[in-house]
Amino acid sequence: MTVRIDPRADSYAIRAVDWKRVRKVVESIPNRRTLWGNAAWSGFGISATFLLGAITLPEVSQNLASWIRPSCWVGAIGSLVVSALALSMQRSHDQTVEVNRAFCLGVCPSNQFPIASTFSG
Repeated sequence: MTVRIDPRADSYAIRAVDWKRVRKVVESIPNRRTLWGNAAWSGFGISATFLLGAITLPEVSQNLASWIRPSCWVGAIGSLVVSALALSMQRSHDQTVEVNRAFCLGVCPSNQFPIASTFSG
């Protein structure tokens, strides 16, 4: 049986069984978004904004208060440090999740977790 698809059509019929299979595959994708990752990338954006302000504000503005430029540098460096710490926490969290998943499935090397070899059968 051949199915001919009209190239002019902008939608195609998909069987319910195929939708269920696609949904099951998509649901099996692990959700990697955590608070640490969101905080890290938000902090990098804030740091970039502070850095851009510290570089461009003195050239653009004529009457710039003396405290603005140092506060931009402090904000850029501070948010960069906090973002680096949050990114480190995110990576640590990802490694912990992977080790726990491997431990539960029994696929860890036996020299790393001796108990895991008993679960692998």
